[in-house]
Amino acid sequence: PYGLGELAIIIGEKEGINRCLKANLAKPGAEWFTASLPAILKQLAVVRNPAAHSTSLDRESVHTQRNQFLGVGCEGELVRLAKVKVA
Repeated sequence: PYGLGELAIIIGEKEGINRCLKANLAKPGAEWFTASLPAILKQLAVVRNPAAHSTSLDRESVHTQRNQFLGVGCEGELVRLAKVKVA
């Protein structure tokens, strides 16, 4: 299994994989998956990795990211991910 940072690199920075994903995922989800998701995964990895290894996170950071991922007050990233379909 790949870590969050590794997935961000594979999806966003490996040109061949990125092109293949764009070609095989239905629009508009393909563009979000290949362009936006890698940045979201990197952001999550930056927060998650230290937290998983004994660093505490402040409540406001956790609250803000939770809202972004779950869709409190906006369309959540998990909802967007669920909408991505194979073409």
